[in-house]
Amino acid sequence: MSQLTNHEHLFIDGGWKSPSTQERISVISPATEEVIGGSPSAGPSDIDLAVDAARAAFDAGPWPRMSPSERATALGRLTSAIRDRAGPLGP
Repeated sequence: MSQLTNHEHLFIDGGWKSPSTQERISVISPATEEVIGGSPSAGPSDIDLAVDAARAAFDAGPWPRMSPSERATALGRLTSAIRDRAGPLGP
C-alpha cells in the first residue's frame, strides 16, 4: 500500500490552519497495520473554530433556503461524484 499524505495543518473554514496542539493521529492500514499517514490532532479550540465555521456556513449558505427537490438534486450530484471516484476506493 502506498503512503498517504502527512498533513501538518487542519482544514477549517475554507483554509489550512495551524493546529493548537502538537499531537498527531497516525493513519494505520487495516490490511497491514502499518502507519501509512498522519494528521494533526485537533484540540478544543480547533474544534470550536470548525463548529463555528460550519454553523456560519450553514446559516449564511444556500442549504436552509433550498426546497426539498433542490436538496435532492444536490445530493444526487454528490452521489454521482462519489460513485465516479469509487473505483480506487472499492474492493
